[in-house]
Amino acid sequence: MKPIVLKFGGTSVAGSTEIGQVASIVEPYTNSLPVVVVSAAAGVTDALLEAVEKASLGYAQEAVEIFDAQIRRYLAIVEELVASKKQPLLSGQIVNQIESKALSARSSLLDTKMLLKYPKKMTDEVVSLGDMLSAIVVAEVFKAYGIAARSVDARHCIITNDCFTAAEPILTETLPATEKRLKPLLLKGLVPVLAGFVGSTLLGTTTTLGRGGSDYTASLVGEALDAREVQIWTDVSGIKSADPRLVPDAQTVPLMTYEEAATLARFGAKVLHPKSVAPAHRHSIPLTVRNSFEPEGRFTTLVKKDKKVGCVKAVSLQKDFQQDSLIAVVGERISENRVVKERLEELLAGELFYYLQETGAAFIGLVVKKDRAVTLLRRIEKELCRESNQICFSRDFLQGSSSFKKLA
Repeated sequence: MKPIVLKFGGTSVAGSTEIGQVASIVEPYTNSLPVVVVSAAAGVTDALLEAVEKASLGYAQEAVEIFDAQIRRYLAIVEELVASKKQPLLSGQIVNQIESKALSARSSLLDTKMLLKYPKKMTDEVVSLGDMLSAIVVAEVFKAYGIAARSVDARHCIITNDCFTAAEPILTETLPATEKRLKPLLLKGLVPVLAGFVGSTLLGTTTTLGRGGSDYTASLVGEALDAREVQIWTDVSGIKSADPRLVPDAQTVPLMTYEEAATLARFGAKVLHPKSVAPAHRHSIPLTVRNSFEPEGRFTTLVKKDKKVGCVKAVSLQKDFQQDSLIAVVGERISENRVVKERLEELLAGELFYYLQETGAAFIGLVVKKDRAVTLLRRIEKELCRESNQICFSRDFLQGSSSFKKLA
């Protein structure tokens, strides 16, 4: 049986209630070789970055106050969870681990000389704390819920270069190190829990992976273990057909290719960062985006290839122009679907300035007036993104075919 990787984001581990929900999600997988990756609790990483900035400017007291507030937050989570499970011994174990990690990070925060000389290196020493504390707390809480878990120091798995705050994993080191650390635990029936976002250099110096770092960790773990699936648990039900802030009834896209997701991100959509899913893509591992607050709800599965090609999967809006906006209409090889292009021209009659497209690309760019962009985006989403309205062609008939068919 191949392992399964479950990654939980900051909102999923934001408090005692949320971590209890995480335990209830993981419990059914305990006989399926699960590995859990966790982020810092929501808001903690930003707060730690603020603490570093204050310290570098000489405001040590303010920096410590911000830093200590984050430690108290984790201790409060522990107190609430331990009280609910009535296990006082558990409290002492976790508190000792939290205080030990905090002491080291606080020392780095207050080392002004080193902070000014090596700002990025010292930033990583401090900012990595949030994710590492989440791993410690979640693993111990799992035990209280009857899940045999073990916290694993991610720095022994994710081996990177020394580009601090945006380190890149060294695959020839990371993949075997991750397998070596995690497989023995899985064979013993334990659930490894490790921090996302965090790694270390070959010399053992702490690093962080930058934007999308926790998802990146989960994807790397999946690649190292040849996982059957990587699950990304967050606070949204998959990838939406449009930004829900602009289209409140936007639909969850059930199936999307890695290329389509990367294209959406390229045009500003808040989906998985392309870097973060590259390992799963490379190894053809299905990756799902799920909602930890609605675990039985709809979700999106990312795959290498979809049997349907040319469909409009999603739309995204960029307003970074003076008077115009760019609507990106996203779907694999959509630029070759003449029927979709004709339909777009109908929907945007008289309001389309020009197309932006590349042969074989997964998007069509539509430049329109900024004050009309949202209205037109909603129109396209409704008429072309909904599954019942999609205009696609089968991959089997792609070669040498100019015919398109509507697939339900």
